[in-house]
Amino acid sequence: MQKITLLVPLRNRNFRYLVAGELVSDLGDWLDFLAIIALIVYRWGLGP
Repeated sequence: MQKITLLVPLRNRNFRYLVAGELVSDLGDWLDFLAIIALIVYRWGLGP
């Protein structure tokens, strides 16, 4: 019986592409969020 771990699905190339795409998408979401916060701070003059 094969031992099942969390890394077993990463052996599938298409699944790796899916995970990589999700990571890039999440990074983009965070950068978008930070840009909006920076714009609000700049526009309202809330900086130091």
